[in-house]
Amino acid sequence: MSLSRYYRYNFLYAGHRMLLPEHRETFLDLERAADRLPRPALDPQQQEACTYALSLAFREGRVVTVTVYHPDGFRTVCGRIRRLDAVAGRVEVVTDTGRQSLDLADIIDVALVGEP
Repeated sequence: MSLSRYYRYNFLYAGHRMLLPEHRETFLDLERAADRLPRPALDPQQQEACTYALSLAFREGRVVTVTVYHPDGFRTVCGRIRRLDAVAGRVEVVTDTGRQSLDLADIIDVALVGEP
């Protein structure tokens, strides 16, 4: 939680006006540690390769491993493409644990795993 947000939302009691220097340093250290991972910019060739792999996996029913951007770090999702909606910018992947809906803008890499 940022320091300004702390001051803005912590107004319910009078003690919010007192912040010890040690606590302030702790808040600042937490903010520095929680810096978000910047979103990588894909070049057009990488975007085309990801789109081609997604459409191929969707048509042939192949298993894919999709690397997805998340502010905390990159995540991987392994499964079959159930729905590919380019207009809405969503991909639905069926994994062993259930379905996951992913944004096309968050997809960093797509790797085909095996034969259909």
